[in-house]
Amino acid sequence: PILYHKRSSSKLLLAVSCSIISNLILSQQRPPCGERTCRITHRKSTRAMEQAELIATAHVGGEGPTEVPDPHNDGCFPEHLIPSSWKKLRFVFHDFATLPHENNDVTTSELECHGQKWTIDLYPGGFDQPLPEEGESAYTSVYVSCHSLGRSKSLHTKFVLYVGEPGKGNIMTRPVEEFTSSTASGENWFMPRSTIIDPAKKILDDEGSLIVDLHLQIGCAPSYCYPSRSIQADMVKVLEVSDESNSDVVFEVGSEKSKFYCLSSLLQLRAPDLYSLASEYDNRTPIPISGVSGAIFYQLLRSVYGGDFQDLQGYYWNALDLKDLISAA
Repeated sequence: PILYHKRSSSKLLLAVSCSIISNLILSQQRPPCGERTCRITHRKSTRAMEQAELIATAHVGGEGPTEVPDPHNDGCFPEHLIPSSWKKLRFVFHDFATLPHENNDVTTSELECHGQKWTIDLYPGGFDQPLPEEGESAYTSVYVSCHSLGRSKSLHTKFVLYVGEPGKGNIMTRPVEEFTSSTASGENWFMPRSTIIDPAKKILDDEGSLIVDLHLQIGCAPSYCYPSRSIQADMVKVLEVSDESNSDVVFEVGSEKSKFYCLSSLLQLRAPDLYSLASEYDNRTPIPISGVSGAIFYQLLRSVYGGDFQDLQGYYWNALDLKDLISAA
């Protein structure tokens, strides 16, 4: 609502009108909220990729390290995913000019990155291309594949592929794609083979190797930690970690005098007879238990703590053991 005053009404109307016009102009110039968020995310992602380290290198037909370029990329991950850090893989195809190039592919060894296994499928003479006419050159095809995804699993991935000696090759960028076990993402008509092997273009390094740098970023689902709804497994662990520092009852069992530490409050609820026996001793005096082995008594305590009867390592139950267990109970 606009409140009028005899002296200030005209000034107030002018101020309100200017404010409305200003907001209209800004709303036309300002990109939508989602687009602004995507741009900010892209700037942060580019800076992060520039700081990514090379984590692995695969060589085809030779070996040798080299430096890594810093390309850039576009695209935003779905809102429910968190972008990972950028990581780099390097694939080196030695003596590229001698690689078979008549509809033949060269697949690199698998390199692990972001918990998955990746390869580069390179077709020096192109994949499923018609024969080039006289005077023309076939195009080299390059594809990225992920080989560790199960049939029902997928992975949102963004990558940059830099083909050629660092600073002298061509960049292939891909927005966010959903990779599956059958995904091979890349370009069929990436670069003429004649251009790659042309010494004047300087795409190959001084040794004639073709360097392919793969920069990877994946979308990660946020991880949540929910406490278990059942404490049964934890209760058995309480028995296993019990010692004189965190218990107030200690049993000394059998001729081997095996010691078992327990909580009197739990014995009171779950094993009244043992609790009654323990009440006759102070919490520092071992309570002697005879006529039963330590292994049998341990199984009895497991049941008191809510666990199941389990075989000990190298120990096998028989009819006499079960009889002893019943007697001990």
